Amino acid sequence: MFMVMKKFLIASLGVIAIYATLNAQGSLTAKEVIEKFIENTGRKERWLNLDSRIERSQIIRYDKSQNFQLDNALQAQASYYQSPDQYLEHTFTTKKNSHSESVLFKSRKCPWYYHSDINSIIFLESEPITFSYNFPRTYLMEPLNLKAVQKVTEEDNMYRVDFIDDRQEGGVQSLYIDKETFLIQRRSFVTKSTMTPWVFTFEDYQTTDGYVEPRLIKLFGGDEPFMTIEVSEIIYGALLNIDLFNPPVKCTGKASTVMLEASFYLPKAIIEND
Repeated sequence: MFMVMKKFLIASLGVIAIYATLNAQGSLTAKEVIEKFIENTGRKERWLNLDSRIERSQIIRYDKSQNFQLDNALQAQASYYQSPDQYLEHTFTTKKNSHSESVLFKSRKCPWYYHSDINSIIFLESEPITFSYNFPRTYLMEPLNLKAVQKVTEEDNMYRVDFIDDRQEGGVQSLYIDKETFLIQRRSFVTKSTMTPWVFTFEDYQTTDGYVEPRLIKLFGGDEPFMTIEVSEIIYGALLNIDLFNPPVKCTGKASTVMLEASFYLPKAIIEND
């Protein structure tokens, strides 16, 4: 009887060992999950060697308290990325008979903001962070520049990969990547001080010039819709005017506001080939 039990235990341990080995082989690290996403959307070399990217979109905003669409204000946005670290959003807002525009420039050096209503350049604090990579600073790709936590969490048929974001205390960005398609379905961001997470969802992936990106992006504050972005066009590799990213006054190198004497207009973005 003892020998039978001994053989049974040995066999059971063998089965458990085989199962554990297969389970370990089936699990993925954060690096592997991220690499599969990048491979499925254009390949790492192509993303990191991308010189420029232009996106044109329409924006629908929602009332913060009433949770309904604000249909009396129309917004159009053009965003420009220039390798390795320059990203600019140019937003036009039309409300009844009035028109305004704003510019937000992100970079590790001299980020700035402009709004036509105040006709001032607001220089922002430099970001206290060194990125690991230089993927385009889009709503989809920006977290990939941060340091990933190697442990992967599996939730609702998705892999969740967390990234440490030291730009705010306790900052954590999370990407939720579908197990079958390896496309990002959701992105969340929380800090030590936030009560509820900001959440992006990504839908309607389409392919242009070998790059696969979503054409519908939704932003939620907790469970409430905040903004919907409908992407109408993405252009890769255009020759951009480098002056597009320069403020109209000298960078102060610190957080400050500079009033402009005349209205500010962005220069022509694309340099046409002769």
